[in-house]
Amino acid sequence: MSLAIEAHQRGLIAHGMQGFDYAAIKRDLHIPDTFTVEAMIAVGKPGKIEDLAPDLQEKEEPSLRKPLETIVSRGKFNFQ
Repeated sequence: MSLAIEAHQRGLIAHGMQGFDYAAIKRDLHIPDTFTVEAMIAVGKPGKIEDLAPDLQEKEEPSLRKPLETIVSRGKFNFQ
């Protein structure tokens, strides 16, 4: 969470991932057996939808998350 917030503050995107090959990551990055891979996070600059392949452009859609103003309050509690 802190990494995602810091990335956002710097104009970057942080995207946590799962379902990758943990053993391959350890092997390919030469991570010693005394360490365990627990997570993978990609950090980068936001791109343009036009730069994506057409099939990936079709998958891009707005988030279904609630708008922040419906779940975050500043100052006095002001939700109805």
